[in-house]
Amino acid sequence: MPSVLKWMSRHNRKDMEQRIQAMEEKHTNRDDVLSVFDVPYVSDEGVRLTMDIYRPADMETQGRGSRPDQKPGLLPVILVVHGGGLFVGHPRMEREVCEYLASRGFLVFALSYRLITEADGIGELSDLTAGFNHAGSLLASYGGDPDRIYLVGESAGAWLSLYTAAMTRSERIRRAIGLKAASIRIRGIVFVSGMFYTGKKDVIGLIYPRDLFGDRRKDPDFMQYMDPENEKVIKSLPPVVLTSSRADYLRKYTLSYARALKKAGHKCRLIYFPQEDKELVHAFVTLKPDLPESREAWEKIIRMIKPVADKGKP
Repeated sequence: MPSVLKWMSRHNRKDMEQRIQAMEEKHTNRDDVLSVFDVPYVSDEGVRLTMDIYRPADMETQGRGSRPDQKPGLLPVILVVHGGGLFVGHPRMEREVCEYLASRGFLVFALSYRLITEADGIGELSDLTAGFNHAGSLLASYGGDPDRIYLVGESAGAWLSLYTAAMTRSERIRRAIGLKAASIRIRGIVFVSGMFYTGKKDVIGLIYPRDLFGDRRKDPDFMQYMDPENEKVIKSLPPVVLTSSRADYLRKYTLSYARALKKAGHKCRLIYFPQEDKELVHAFVTLKPDLPESREAWEKIIRMIKPVADKGKP
């Protein structure tokens, strides 16, 4: 049976490239943000990947800490993992939200990873682990604080973010997945319209496991950890913020996972927009950051992400 995801990737890649080109042509550079594009790094498998980096133009003022644990002049850091169902997507799709976060005083890294035509889910996790480590190696050069690193995962990028973060805190999950963990410490995660579940009896559960896990989907010892509600998976996560809306086609995933986290006693906050509004679509918080509701969500996140994360386990 042909791979549905690989077929979708091949047939949507040109459209994605055209969308990015159109966005770039319309984009107006911000005077308050400095951007560096296509910074190279190499995966553990020797694959060349890139990341985009954004920081405030006035870094010294933005990075000055107000709490005792903040180092003067160092910026809190956000790593952004784009969505696209794992079969399309590009870090440049997150440019507007990355610039907004940089303007609010964050050092932001938007990372790439191989798509499903080039790697399975474990390979994509390996790519991100290498990307996180490379971002960590650049913190001194760009003025980032290694003690204040947060993660934003959008849609399918939430699945990748969840397990990349979990591996940094759990030897058991690292062994099950078969990868080394990133060497950075992630203090909190923001899941935007997350695609958390790959094993439900729905369309995602039907078409994803084969391409994500290959023959390992038949291994119950491995697959138990691919359930994000697994007790050991939840315990391995830092504090979590989740966002979704009524018009988000994956809203049930976010609502279900928020309930699971709260039931487990895990520190989490849900930002949900219940009103009927066609603008508040899947991942609008990252893909449409200029909407009033997006700004409302980010204001809440920026206010809570640091104090929530600072109370998490190191």
